[in-house]
Amino acid sequence: GVNGGTVDIHTKCDTCGETYTTITVAEALELCGESGNVTTERYYVRATVKTVSNVSYGEMTLVDESGEIYVYGTYSHDGVNTFPNIGATPQRGDEVVLHCILKNYNGNKEINNARLVGFKHVEADISEYTEMSIADAREAEFGELIILEGVVARITYANGYKPSGVILVDESGSIYVYGA
Repeated sequence: GVNGGTVDIHTKCDTCGETYTTITVAEALELCGESGNVTTERYYVRATVKTVSNVSYGEMTLVDESGEIYVYGTYSHDGVNTFPNIGATPQRGDEVVLHCILKNYNGNKEINNARLVGFKHVEADISEYTEMSIADAREAEFGELIILEGVVARITYANGYKPSGVILVDESGSIYVYGA
């Protein structure tokens, strides 16, 4: 499990001691079933974080060799704390185990009400990233992997409470970087 840090992922939870068997993304997608279906049973899914799309809610996309699936909301192991309040959280490239409900919401198959059992941090390979100025980054293609260096001019807040991003500035301009 996760207690404010990363752990090696195995088949026994460090927090509760429960032994579990994980399923693949393809198996999770199949269990989502037809539109409107929600599983009553929770499943353990092991995969790699492709993206974290909303840090306030723990929305992310997971991938493994069998496919990719969207995660709508991630909580602490016990389901009490929301994603930004569970201490260390997984990032792009990290391996995770989620204990979750599987759902088909209007034809969109997803992991729902996920509880973070554990994750293993994987150092990012930045060899595919390109260092550039903010002006050049503003012209970059969507999805291009870039490295920016600058000064944080302002932290922005969602609804005035939770950090939602920063405005980064260098000698060539400024850019909004979304994510707490």
